[in-house]
Amino acid sequence: MGSVNVALDSPGGNVWVAMSIGRTIRKYAFTTRVEVGATCVSACVYLLAAGQARYVGGRVGVHRPYLQNDGVTSARATKAQYAGVNVQARQYLEEMNLPTSLHDRMMQTPSDRVTWLSAKDLSTYGLTRMNPPSPRPAVP
Repeated sequence: MGSVNVALDSPGGNVWVAMSIGRTIRKYAFTTRVEVGATCVSACVYLLAAGQARYVGGRVGVHRPYLQNDGVTSARATKAQYAGVNVQARQYLEEMNLPTSLHDRMMQTPSDRVTWLSAKDLSTYGLTRMNPPSPRPAVP
């Protein structure tokens, strides 16, 4: 079996689920890809980070994780949830061998905004680690 490519094109989602899927991507040494024309934003970046190899031809955007306010949880409990996700997200990125400066950049951007990463940012944060492979020949 050849290498497995995980194509990413997502506006984000649940950070906890993304980290869980990311650990599976890393366990099996899959390659993560954001193709030209695709976007990978928010929780999707945790999937991109998990790739044994990573290719970015599209756009990647980051922001602070968003936690839904259920209207019942107290302010203290909400603050504790944010503290927990902050610690877990930082540890996850370290587990993926990425610099904590990526986490810091995420936390600097409010969850209702997006910071689009430049090619230099992607390289600095270790989110690109390969050239795109040659296209595979079509199977008749």
